[in-house]
Amino acid sequence: MGGGGNDGVDVFSQDWDNLIILDACRADAFEDIVVPELEGNYSTVESKGSATVEWIEQNFTGKTLNDVVYVSANGWLHRISDRIGAEIHAADWLYTSEYRNEMGTVSPKAVTKRALKFASDHPNKLNTDVRPPHEGLQPPIAW
Repeated sequence: MGGGGNDGVDVFSQDWDNLIILDACRADAFEDIVVPELEGNYSTVESKGSATVEWIEQNFTGKTLNDVVYVSANGWLHRISDRIGAEIHAADWLYTSEYRNEMGTVSPKAVTKRALKFASDHPNKLNTDVRPPHEGLQPPIAW
């Protein structure tokens, strides 16, 4: 994702089936480590906003997104959706305490499992927000 206030793309006006947000994951690191193992197509775009709240405000404000399903380990959209006038078709908010692990976050594996369940019922515009611990020093995450 790009820097704040940029003229990045409106992600919800684009044609995609799955948008996976790897919060705090640098694209260059992902490209070096993960992309060589992927099947299919991979591309990056510069989006509006960078930090989580800024990205949500710049991409969701005032929108009714009846075709978007949001599976998220990040609670910001849930917390501010009324204030910014954002509506989506369905959501699965995984940041609640029942999903948190000993590190106080939701494991990428748990998010992936929930997203796969949603994918069968909602094959178009599934937005999955994986939010591994990234504030301060954290131990490695087991996928």
